[in-house]
Amino acid sequence: MSGEWDPPYPAIELLLPHRPPMLLLDDIASADADGITCRARVAADVSATAPVAGTIPARPIWTVELMAQACAAWLGLGAYRRGEPIAGGWLVGVRDMVVHVDTLPCATGLTIRARHGFGGERLASFECEVSQGALTLGRATLNVLRHPA
Repeated sequence: MSGEWDPPYPAIELLLPHRPPMLLLDDIASADADGITCRARVAADVSATAPVAGTIPARPIWTVELMAQACAAWLGLGAYRRGEPIAGGWLVGVRDMVVHVDTLPCATGLTIRARHGFGGERLASFECEVSQGALTLGRATLNVLRHPA
């Protein structure tokens, strides 16, 4: 990433409209003008009905939502840094999605990366990835539309 945006970063709750249990990101690990890296930990209690103890089904919606929240965090952080109101937005497209696992690990750290591909502050495309250590769990290209502030 180029042009590192120095920490400390604001709390993720200031950048996203989501609240638990739908707020899936824990915090921002790093960010710059090109993208963001966030951290998340899937709560162990969501795995109670999973087919394999300590996991949750890795339905594409889980990885897409993690990626979408990272995109929203990058847009929100940019607005925050410019002193603008933080606005919500919409996921308007997902393409080239691949999920490499059948289940997501619970109570384990996940890393979510969103790299700004093209577009502006209103409509943008991101190359995204969810990983656990060196293992890529899923990746996709997301298109998002930011609500006007």
